[in-house]
Amino acid sequence: TYRWDDVFQGWARTQQGSAHVDYDGVQIAPENVIVQFVKYGQSVAYAGSPEVKVVGRGEAWILTKGHLIEATWNRPTPVDITEFRDADGATVKLTTGRTWIALPRIGTASIISDEQE
Repeated sequence: TYRWDDVFQGWARTQQGSAHVDYDGVQIAPENVIVQFVKYGQSVAYAGSPEVKVVGRGEAWILTKGHLIEATWNRPTPVDITEFRDADGATVKLTTGRTWIALPRIGTASIISDEQE
Protein backbone atom coordinates (compact mmCIF):
# COMPACT_ATOMS: atom_id res chain seq x y z
CA THR A 1 0.00 0.00 0.00
CA TYR A 2 1.15 3.52 -0.78
CA ARG A 3 -0.09 6.67 0.93
CA TRP A 4 1.02 10.24 0.31
CA ASP A 5 3.06 11.55 3.24
CA ASP A 6 3.55 15.33 3.52
CA VAL A 7 6.50 14.91 5.89
CA PHE A 8 8.46 12.69 3.47
CA GLN A 9 7.03 14.41 0.38
CA GLY A 10 6.64 10.94 -1.05
CA TRP A 11 4.46 7.84 -1.18
CA ALA A 12 5.01 6.02 2.12
CA ARG A 13 4.87 2.26 1.54
CA THR A 14 3.41 -0.24 3.96
CA GLN A 15 3.30 -4.02 3.82
CA GLN A 16 0.73 -5.96 5.81
CA GLY A 17 -0.01 -2.84 7.87
CA SER A 18 3.60 -2.08 8.84
CA ALA A 19 5.90 0.62 7.51
CA HIS A 20 8.23 -0.67 4.82
CA VAL A 21 11.69 0.52 5.81
CA ASP A 22 15.13 0.25 4.25
CA TYR A 23 18.25 -1.36 5.77
CA ASP A 24 18.80 1.70 7.99
CA GLY A 25 15.21 1.68 9.27
CA VAL A 26 14.15 4.68 7.16
CA GLN A 27 10.59 4.71 5.79
CA ILE A 28 10.47 3.93 2.07
CA ALA A 29 8.63 6.82 0.40
CA PRO A 30 9.48 7.32 -3.28
CA GLU A 31 8.46 10.59 -4.91
CA ASN A 32 6.69 8.68 -7.70
CA VAL A 33 5.00 5.31 -8.01
CA ILE A 34 3.99 3.92 -11.39
CA VAL A 35 1.41 1.13 -11.31
CA GLN A 36 1.72 -0.39 -14.78
CA PHE A 37 -0.95 -3.03 -15.43
CA VAL A 38 0.53 -5.89 -17.44
CA LYS A 39 -0.01 -9.44 -18.63
CA TYR A 40 2.19 -12.33 -17.60
CA GLY A 41 3.18 -15.35 -19.62
CA GLN A 42 5.45 -18.34 -19.20
CA SER A 43 9.17 -17.64 -19.18
CA VAL A 44 11.13 -19.00 -22.12
CA ALA A 45 14.12 -19.43 -19.79
CA TYR A 46 12.30 -21.59 -17.23
CA ALA A 47 8.79 -22.96 -17.66
CA GLY A 48 8.03 -22.70 -13.93
CA SER A 49 8.67 -18.97 -13.83
CA PRO A 50 6.31 -16.21 -14.95
CA GLU A 51 7.48 -13.57 -17.41
CA VAL A 52 6.09 -10.04 -17.41
CA LYS A 53 4.92 -8.70 -20.77
CA VAL A 54 6.08 -5.07 -20.93
CA VAL A 55 5.92 -4.69 -24.71
CA GLY A 56 2.55 -3.44 -25.88
CA ARG A 57 0.17 -1.03 -24.25
CA GLY A 58 -2.18 -0.84 -21.31
CA GLU A 59 -3.48 1.13 -18.36
CA ALA A 60 -1.38 2.73 -15.65
CA TRP A 61 -1.77 4.77 -12.50
CA ILE A 62 0.86 7.41 -11.86
CA LEU A 63 1.22 8.56 -8.25
CA THR A 64 3.09 11.86 -8.10
CA LYS A 65 2.95 15.07 -6.04
CA GLY A 66 0.20 13.61 -3.85
CA HIS A 67 -2.10 12.89 -6.79
CA LEU A 68 -3.18 9.90 -8.83
CA ILE A 69 -3.14 10.31 -12.61
CA GLU A 70 -4.98 7.72 -14.68
CA ALA A 71 -2.81 7.06 -17.71
CA THR A 72 -1.93 4.66 -20.47
CA TRP A 73 1.45 3.11 -21.18
CA ASN A 74 2.87 2.26 -24.58
CA ARG A 75 6.05 0.41 -25.56
CA PRO A 76 5.83 -0.79 -29.18
CA THR A 77 9.08 -2.80 -29.26
CA PRO A 78 11.63 -4.09 -26.73
CA VAL A 79 14.10 -1.35 -27.72
CA ASP A 80 11.59 1.48 -27.13
CA ILE A 81 11.25 3.41 -23.90
CA THR A 82 7.86 3.06 -22.22
CA GLU A 83 5.76 6.21 -22.57
CA PHE A 84 3.07 7.21 -20.09
CA ARG A 85 0.28 9.54 -21.26
CA ASP A 86 -2.65 11.10 -19.40
CA ALA A 87 -6.29 11.15 -20.58
CA ASP A 88 -5.55 14.17 -22.81
CA GLY A 89 -2.63 12.38 -24.49
CA ALA A 90 0.04 14.50 -22.81
CA THR A 91 3.21 12.87 -21.51
CA VAL A 92 2.97 12.44 -17.74
CA LYS A 93 5.66 14.44 -15.97
CA LEU A 94 7.17 12.82 -12.89
CA THR A 95 8.51 14.59 -9.83
CA THR A 96 12.30 14.67 -9.61
CA GLY A 97 13.45 11.85 -7.34
CA ARG A 98 12.95 8.15 -6.86
CA THR A 99 10.41 6.26 -8.93
CA TRP A 100 9.12 2.81 -8.04
CA ILE A 101 7.33 0.73 -10.65
CA ALA A 102 4.78 -1.91 -9.69
CA LEU A 103 3.74 -4.46 -12.34
CA PRO A 104 0.45 -6.00 -11.19
CA ARG A 105 -1.62 -8.24 -13.39
CA ILE A 106 -4.51 -6.45 -15.08
CA GLY A 107 -7.41 -6.05 -12.64
CA THR A 108 -5.52 -6.98 -9.47
CA ALA A 109 -4.87 -3.57 -7.87
CA SER A 110 -7.34 -1.19 -6.27
CA ILE A 111 -7.55 2.34 -4.94
CA ILE A 112 -8.52 2.80 -1.31
CA SER A 113 -9.28 6.38 -0.36
CA ASP A 114 -8.78 7.71 3.16
CA GLU A 115 -12.56 7.84 3.53
CA GLN A 116 -12.77 4.06 2.99
CA GLU A 117 -10.34 3.16 5.78
